[in-house]
Amino acid sequence: MDTMVARAARAADVVIMAAPRGRLRRGQFLPPTERGYVVGDYYRYHLRRPPPGYYWYRSGGDFVLAATASGLIFEVVAGDGY
Repeated sequence: MDTMVARAARAADVVIMAAPRGRLRRGQFLPPTERGYVVGDYYRYHLRRPPPGYYWYRSGGDFVLAATASGLIFEVVAGDGY
């Protein structure tokens, strides 16, 4: 079973590296380098309250709702000039 986990981790690394900048989508992983700016005032940008274990992050001009532990992206909202 450890081999399966290792393969999944390697596959996740490929997805992270292959995600083109500015083209993040649901199901991909937000790279740790992109998790620096947490949007705490999500209501200001008309974003819904994140569920427990998730944060809104700013990535480029977009808002990304991702799991804090893994970086798994649940939603991407275009910034529209914010």
